[in-house]
Formats: sequence, C-alpha cells, structure tokens
Amino acid sequence: MQGRGAAQSGPWSAITFPCTPEYWYGELLPEIPEHVRAGRLMGLCELAVTPARQSQGIGSRLHSELLKAINPDYASLLVRPDNTAGRGLYDRLGYTYAGPYRNEPGGPVYELLLFQVDGETSEQ
Repeated sequence: MQGRGAAQSGPWSAITFPCTPEYWYGELLPEIPEHVRAGRLMGLCELAVTPARQSQGIGSRLHSELLKAINPDYASLLVRPDNTAGRGLYDRLGYTYAGPYRNEPGGPVYELLLFQVDGETSEQ
C-alpha cells in the first residue's frame, strides 16, 4: 500500500481517503443532503483497471475491499463525462449523480457521484 488509504499492485490501482464534506464537495456542499454531509465519507480519487483486465470483476472487488477497509457511510468520486467504462462500473456499483463539479474555475467539468454504503452493498 502506498500513502494513506492507497493501494497499487499489478493491473489496478486505487487511492482513497477519509475526508470532510467541506473539502470534498466544495461549492456543491449546499446541494448535498444534510444526512450525507453528517456521515463518514470516503473520497475515491482513483480506481483504475488496465484495459486488458477490465470486465473481470477486478474493479468491483477492489471497491468492495476499499469500503471494508475505510468503513464509510458514504463514498463519493468524480468521473469525466466521457469515461463510459468507469461510469458503467460506478452505475453498477450503485453510485448516483449529484451534480457537475469543477476543481478550479475554468477547469474541466466532472460528474460528482455519491454512493450510500450499507451492509448489503459493502459486500459486493
């Protein structure tokens, strides 16, 4: 494992960390429901599976292990609108669209996705 909440090995990598709603949601904070803001949050910064290894369940298993390790109430991530493979995985995992997000003024627009963790979904 590299860094806090990070993992990297072989055909995949992931970087996650517990974070505050103020840090993660930024200007979108008022749009996020209070019960989500009050919960333990995992920011998923990178989840990548090399193309040759995609569609083998690696991303789903990696996501499940990250949830077990960090034990959040909610997980959130940013995805590029043109990342159809990633968006497909996040949709299958149960993430929902929360709104558009920019890291900086004039920067690219990402889609902010939210995932509510419960006992059933964290076992995926």
